[in-house]
Amino acid sequence: MSFKRFVLLIVALAVLLAGATIYLRSLNEKRKDVTAHPPAPTVETKPTLPEKTAKETSKKLLPKLAIVIDDIGNSKEYGDEVLALKDVTIAIIPEQKYSLYFANKGKESGKDILVHVPMEPKNKDKYSDDTKILKTDMDGKEIKKLTESFINLVPYAKGVNNHMGSKFTEDNQKLEYFFEVIKNKKLFFLDSRTSPESKAYDTGLRLGIKSYKRDVFLDHEISEDKISEQLDRAVKEAYANGYAIAIGHPHPETINVLKKRYKELSQSVEIVPLSKIQ
Repeated sequence: MSFKRFVLLIVALAVLLAGATIYLRSLNEKRKDVTAHPPAPTVETKPTLPEKTAKETSKKLLPKLAIVIDDIGNSKEYGDEVLALKDVTIAIIPEQKYSLYFANKGKESGKDILVHVPMEPKNKDKYSDDTKILKTDMDGKEIKKLTESFINLVPYAKGVNNHMGSKFTEDNQKLEYFFEVIKNKKLFFLDSRTSPESKAYDTGLRLGIKSYKRDVFLDHEISEDKISEQLDRAVKEAYANGYAIAIGHPHPETINVLKKRYKELSQSVEIVPLSKIQ
């Protein structure tokens, strides 16, 4: 081999060695960079709640208000207007012209239905001698038989409450006969508290029956202004105790106030069927 070719071979080898050195340094630098600055981990972001779900979540934090409308069964016109009110509980008097109609309609519309059981008041002018009501002069067998008859006349009921009854609800012994049937039927009880001396709520609890008691009467005075005031009082009770139970009747004035104020009310409290009160 000539000297000239030998020199060229040496130069070529030097160039290849230099290129390999530069390449290896480049790879090493990349590894260091990756080690010093690893890629950020993938973070799973939670989806934003749809507006409706957010509103529902907020609503659950509001105090609850149950609105019970008694005396359903006499008037189809006013009863239908009550049925149109969302989440209102209806209490149906047995053996009225439209009792069965509203039991069926209430079931179809998902309403809580109560049997509005007629009970003896202190004022005898409120009923005639032939009116079917639970009386304090009845024996246990009569009370249980009539109570069962009332319940059977209002299908789909989840509970019962008293219609009148200021005298009957003060009698512990008679109440025990009544509650025996309620317990067997697996119903709950709402004490309308038509008497401040009512023992019905306490007796129901003592006998192991899920029991409620009325906080506010909406229409003791039948005027829209007074009814609206009572509704405000019910909301205050709900905020004070976490829930409240208001009872009204199918008067045009009561229905009008509930229609006008329902949307506004539902922003302040969660209006629920009675069975949803804990």
